[in-house]
Amino acid sequence: MNYSAETSLISALFWNDPTGGTYADQAGSVLSPEDFSEENCRSVFRAVLKLREQGLPIEMHAVFDEMVKGGIAPENALPWLVDATSGSPLLVGDPIARYSGSMKEFSRAKQLKTSIGLAGERLADGESIGMVKTELVAEIERIESERALSMDRHIGEVVMPTLNAMADRLSGDESKRGMQTGISGLDGLTTGLNIGEFWIVGAMPGRGKTAIALQTAMNVAGNGYPVLFISMEMSNS
Repeated sequence: MNYSAETSLISALFWNDPTGGTYADQAGSVLSPEDFSEENCRSVFRAVLKLREQGLPIEMHAVFDEMVKGGIAPENALPWLVDATSGSPLLVGDPIARYSGSMKEFSRAKQLKTSIGLAGERLADGESIGMVKTELVAEIERIESERALSMDRHIGEVVMPTLNAMADRLSGDESKRGMQTGISGLDGLTTGLNIGEFWIVGAMPGRGKTAIALQTAMNVAGNGYPVLFISMEMSNS
């Protein structure tokens, strides 16, 4: 399945995206040659990046020439290029995000499997369990941190669905109204507390932040919902 994603992505690189840019530029910002599992796809992608660095268009003959310049024998470069572009990309929505997401997950799984395998070999060679464990945990954290970074989204992807949902609630769609805070003006503006939301109340000291939080907690609890209230500024009493 991953190889299918790779060949589909490689094929998409030879098209311009609807915004007038190139899928090659987009792919180059999120992927590296090492994210490809097969050498033919890695070589083609490496050649594509070289061409974009030079501001040259992505064309078959140019990619072939760049592969040969990179040390690939011509008799290997041609079949590799043909095979790597054998995919049938679905050029709707965001194809680069679709295929690169799958490839990144496969690449991370492969890195993790390799790291665990190497840790096992080191233990078999008699290395300290503590040292191997520490370095393995650090490597897993590095892989996971890269995953978290790759999941970053443009603010528009988050804001617009939220605004649309708020508009539905304000228009009277009661099914989309959340838990009420008990403060009518606030409920009228926000339509209440909804699943997945994280509210932050900010103001100068003494302006009622804690009072708003207490009022909301009491109203939500009064309607039968569980509430946990924690304050670092209040005594046990």
